[in-house]
Amino acid sequence: VSVMKTAGEGGPYGMAVLALYSLRSSEMSLDEFLERIVFSSAECVTVEPDEKTAEGFNKFLDSYVKCLDCERKAVECI
Repeated sequence: VSVMKTAGEGGPYGMAVLALYSLRSSEMSLDEFLERIVFSSAECVTVEPDEKTAEGFNKFLDSYVKCLDCERKAVECI
């Protein structure tokens, strides 16, 4: 998984980026804007999952999928 250091800012950062893009949208596509203006000098961090973390995620996902029918039924009953 690769993320940029700005990833922690989430929604407010994304909204500010879109607001700035809306002012410059006639100059370039959103892809170009992000690549050339917003993320041109952004630092990126890549993390490789370890085996224990991957196993934990797989267990969680199996449990989550098993509960989906229950979630669907709950929505039907509301």
